[in-house]
Amino acid sequence: MEDRRAFLKRLVPRLIGLAAPLSLGMSLVQPLLAQTSAPPPAPPLPFDDPKYRDLFKELSQKHQFDPAGLRALFEKVALQPEIIEKFERPPEILPYYEYRKRFINEDLILLSRAYLNENVRLFQNVEDAFGVQKEIICSILAIETKFGRQGIEKYRAFDALNTAFSLYPRRELFYRDELIAYLLL
Repeated sequence: MEDRRAFLKRLVPRLIGLAAPLSLGMSLVQPLLAQTSAPPPAPPLPFDDPKYRDLFKELSQKHQFDPAGLRALFEKVALQPEIIEKFERPPEILPYYEYRKRFINEDLILLSRAYLNENVRLFQNVEDAFGVQKEIICSILAIETKFGRQGIEKYRAFDALNTAFSLYPRRELFYRDELIAYLLL
């Protein structure tokens, strides 16, 4: 876990540095802005839950987070119970050869090629710096978000991680680690 955190701590500033001189366009930036400016709905976090007390204690002591700042940050979280419902009924139940048709099609391939060409310098810089092929990165963006057109604006990452940590006991430890990693970034 520590190796991954160290890698991510080095990766994020480099990605930001690589992206800064490039024009990414509003199609990439707008979903991120919407993600941070949307007012979160209720219900609030269960701050009296021992798992949150333990989490705050670890973040304060081990990672030097300010307790008051943590409380203020976590007060903005909105739990999204429908995320847990999606975990329980994933669309990936189909065999891969059938599921593949849902997300790999000619339209997405054409969109991916155009997006890669439009951002080739950024993708090439990331490939050169980290050894991850630009086509792989582009493919992940295509499948997961349709380049910002799907999914990314619906849930804030911080809300989703807290929802999973708080309401999904089966994977609580996994999402606790992911929540800490997210905050360390």
